[in-house]
Amino acid sequence: MAKENKFTPIPEIRHERIRVALSLPPFVDQEKIGVDLKRTELLMNIGGIRYLKISSAHKGITKSEPTIVGVGPGGEALAGKAGYADPAEIFSSETLHLFDRLPINLPSTLNWASAATIINIDEIVDQIVKNKKWEKGTRDPAAWSHYLNETIKTTIAKTGRHQLLETAYKEEKLFAALIYATSVISFLAIALDNQRGPVAGLLSEVPWFLFINQFFYASEYLYLLSPETRHKVRPSLFFAWQIDRAIVLWALSKFSTLAKVTKKS
Repeated sequence: MAKENKFTPIPEIRHERIRVALSLPPFVDQEKIGVDLKRTELLMNIGGIRYLKISSAHKGITKSEPTIVGVGPGGEALAGKAGYADPAEIFSSETLHLFDRLPINLPSTLNWASAATIINIDEIVDQIVKNKKWEKGTRDPAAWSHYLNETIKTTIAKTGRHQLLETAYKEEKLFAALIYATSVISFLAIALDNQRGPVAGLLSEVPWFLFINQFFYASEYLYLLSPETRHKVRPSLFFAWQIDRAIVLWALSKFSTLAKVTKKS
C-alpha cells in the first residue's frame, strides 16, 4: 500500500481552523504545493493559536535607491546602488490576541489567539527571479512552497511566542515572580546547607517547585472535566510564563516542514 501523502494540495484544503486563500499567479500549479495540516495544527495547539488564515496580496517589491558612492576625476558625484529604500516584506502577519479571551478571574492560559498572515506575491516573484537556485524560475512549485513554508512557520512561531510568554495578566506575573524568587532563595539555602552537596540539594527541591506551579494551575485543569472547555486547556510546568511550551514550539517550528511540493502529479 502506498504511503499516504501528508501534504494536502492548496486547492484541496478544507480545514475548520486553517484557512488558505492564496491567489498565486496563473502559471503556478497550486496542485503541486501542499501543506501539512496535522503538523501545522500541532504547532498551533502548542502555541495557543485557535485559527490561522493565510492569504496573499500585491504589495510591491524592494526598490533600490541610487546612493553617492564616490567622486569622479572632474568632481562629479558617482551614483551606485549601495542602499535600499522602502524594503518590501515577503509576508506580514497580524495576531488578534483578544480572540477567545475569557474573564480576568480565569487563568490567562485559557485564552487563545487568532493569527493571519498575508504573503506578498510581488516580493516573492522578485526573490525567485534573483535566486538561481530555482531552475524553473517563477513557475517552480518548489520555490513557492519554500516561501509558503517559511511564512507559516514564522507566523506560528512569532504568534505562539507572544501568546505563551507575553499575555499573562499583570497579577499573574507579579504572583509568579514572587513564587519564583522565593523558590530560588529556598533552593540556594537548601543547596548550601545540604550535606550531600549543592547539586543533590537543588535536585531534591525540583519536585516541590513543580508541585507549586501545578497547584496554581489547578483551576485551569478543572476545565479538563468539561468536554465543552477541554480544548482550551494548555498544560505547562510553569505558571504565568509557559516557558516549556515556548521551547518546544521554537524547536518544532525551526525543524518542521509545513509546506512543500506534493507527490501528486
